Amino acid sequence: MRALWDVSAEQVATLDQLVDLAQGLERSLSTLQAARDGVLALASRWALSVAGDADEADVSVRAVAAELGAALRVTDRTVQRRMAEASERVERFPLVWQAQGAGRITAGHARVIVDAGAHLDDPAARDAYSARVVEVAERESPNRVRGVAARIAEQYQPRPLEDRHRDAREKRSAWVKDAPDGMAEFGVFGPAALIHGAFDRLTTMAKALTDPDPAAPAGSGEAFGPAATRTTTDADADLANADAASASMDPAVPDTRTLSQKRADLALDVLLTGAPVGHDTPDGRLAGIVAQVSVTIPVTTLMGAG
Repeated sequence: MRALWDVSAEQVATLDQLVDLAQGLERSLSTLQAARDGVLALASRWALSVAGDADEADVSVRAVAAELGAALRVTDRTVQRRMAEASERVERFPLVWQAQGAGRITAGHARVIVDAGAHLDDPAARDAYSARVVEVAERESPNRVRGVAARIAEQYQPRPLEDRHRDAREKRSAWVKDAPDGMAEFGVFGPAALIHGAFDRLTTMAKALTDPDPAAPAGSGEAFGPAATRTTTDADADLANADAASASMDPAVPDTRTLSQKRADLALDVLLTGAPVGHDTPDGRLAGIVAQVSVTIPVTTLMGAG
């Protein structure tokens, strides 16, 4: 850092020019991305206008997406997703789209604002929400805007959280996405309390594999650690062969897995067998671990304030 104090006036001027250039390029990129959203939104609107009914609308949108995908050298599914996102931004959040087109905010800001206000159904409420959050986005990063946008959006939401949560639960799902080198991702979308509870339980179980149980007598074989005694089934042994070095059942082999790797192994263990039998002790101490979820209640709610 001391080197910055020794720079010459000419070097400072050069840095200022680089900063100005970067700002100008960022504004230009934001403007071009907003323009692309406008084109994609128009393409989506054109597809719907030429369709006769709802069934034809889906076919029409897919046909337009295929045409654009061939021209842009991307898949039609990618184009269709971009068309839906562009329509959402242009038609439901015009103030956000205009701010991005003017270079006042970036695409990252716009995405955060739209995501936080997606549940607002009233157009006037969306515009009021958008105007307030755009002012914040003009001087803050997208990560900082995310929390502010969520709080402001709640102020314009007439429906109580319980009703919205009931509707949101209908969107719960699970999916698999293949990855290179024989790997894949498994995702679950569901109620936050259950998801965080499941993650908390996995974390506690993973830490228990490493942290010794202070109540267990030394040398009893009941403490979790590199020399802990583990049980397994033939099915679990077959699964462990995929990464024998990191998930070895041999007590003499140190467990070098990271906390994240242990979470992943335990999650698959529980999903495939119903219990962490590939990692647990004979007395089933891991299976007895339960989840803990913290619920934050605003003090104004406890006081009965609106």
